[in-house]
Amino acid sequence: MPLPITEYLKEFFNKEWAERFFNAKTPPVEKPDRFLNFPVSIMYMKCTSCQRVEDICPVDAIGQPESGDAYPAIDKDRCIRCGRCSEICPNLISINSEVKELSK
Repeated sequence: MPLPITEYLKEFFNKEWAERFFNAKTPPVEKPDRFLNFPVSIMYMKCTSCQRVEDICPVDAIGQPESGDAYPAIDKDRCIRCGRCSEICPNLISINSEVKELSK
């Protein structure tokens, strides 16, 4: 006879698992050398406002401006120039073509 669902849930969501999950430490974001010191700017004419760059940014340097503009803005003081935004959205970040050529 199969066990009730509550027994499965007790095994899956035990206290040890929950503590490890909620107290997990994430490693620091590493900056690839090929992206360091490149200027970052948005090419608004090509932006489709898909928000992928906002989701991929590990330091939340990209977001919607308070003015309510549909296009994202980059906080250049927060940006670590990891290049993830240029890799996920080649239409948006101006460093994309330069960096791709250098990293080949």
